[in-house]
Amino acid sequence: MATVYKWGYSDEMAQSVVRAQKDVLAEQLNLLAGIANPGLENLNLQIDQKKSQIAALVMQGGTGDLLTLQSELSSLLLQRADYLKTNVQPSETLSSLYAAEQQLTDQLAGWKSEVTAVRDGVVSFYFDGYEQVLNADKLSVVNADLVNSVIKGAAGGTGAATSNLLYRVANGENWYIAFVTSASKPFRVTEGEQYTVVFDGYLNIPFTGTALAPIINESGVVNLLQFHQDMGALLNARSLKATIQKDASGFDVPLDAISVDNGVPGLTIVMADGTQRVEVEVLAFSGDRAVVRAKNATDTLGAGQRYVKP
Repeated sequence: MATVYKWGYSDEMAQSVVRAQKDVLAEQLNLLAGIANPGLENLNLQIDQKKSQIAALVMQGGTGDLLTLQSELSSLLLQRADYLKTNVQPSETLSSLYAAEQQLTDQLAGWKSEVTAVRDGVVSFYFDGYEQVLNADKLSVVNADLVNSVIKGAAGGTGAATSNLLYRVANGENWYIAFVTSASKPFRVTEGEQYTVVFDGYLNIPFTGTALAPIINESGVVNLLQFHQDMGALLNARSLKATIQKDASGFDVPLDAISVDNGVPGLTIVMADGTQRVEVEVLAFSGDRAVVRAKNATDTLGAGQRYVKP
C-alpha cells in the first residue's frame, strides 16, 4: 500500500500533526506523573527496543528488514496512544489538545489517499517505459523488434505515460527473460527444456529456466525462459548480458547441415527412394556442431543416417 499526496501538499502539514501528538503525549504523561503504570512501562520498553533496532540497521549497517521494523514501530506507537487515551482521565487542557490534534489529522487526511496493490509481490519503483508490454500477461505480443529496442536502450518504446505510474508489483519468484536470435539460423530454445543461465555481475548465482515456445517472425526469434527462483537484485535490471548453457543428448550434426524453412530448423535425410526433410529441435550447440532431436514424434533420427547439406 502506498500513500499518494495531492499537489500543494507540504511536509509542514504532517509535522504539525506530529507536534500536536507530542503535545498530547506530554500532557498525558504529566497527568500520570508519580503513578506506577506497568502497562505503559512495557509499551515504552518495546518502543525503545524497536528504535534501537532501527538505529543499528541504519547507522551501523545491521541486517534486517527496515520497512518491517518501521511498521512494527508505528504499530507500537499507535498502541501506546490508544492505551493512554483509554487510561488517562482527560483534563480540560488534554481535551483541548485532543481536539486540536483531531482537527489537524482531519485536514491532513484530505490531502492524501491510499493506493493498494492489486496482488502480492515485490514493489519496484523502476520504470523505463516498457512496463505495459514487457510483463507476464502479454508474453504473446512480445516481438523481436521490441526486445531489440530494449537491448539498445531506446526510450519511449511503448508510449507509456510513466509519470502516471506509482510503482509496479513484480513476482520475484516467477519471472522471464527474453533474447533474440536470427530467424534464418537454427539457434533457439526448445519448449519445455531447462537451461542454466548466469548473468554478468551475478556470476555466483546460477539460475535455471524452462523454455517457452519461441515467437518467430521475419524480424527474428524471441526466445523466452521462465524462472521460479528468487530474482533478488535482478528486480531493477531490464537488460543484462548472460551466458546460457545446457547439457543435452541427441543426434550430433554439423551446424551447416541444418536449414531453416518457414522458421523451423530441419535436416534433409537421404532415404532409399530420395530425400526427406525432418524438422528438428536444436537442443544445444558448440562451435560448428549441434545436438538435435526430431521435432515430430512420427520422425526418427539415428546414427548412420546420411543427410544433404543445404
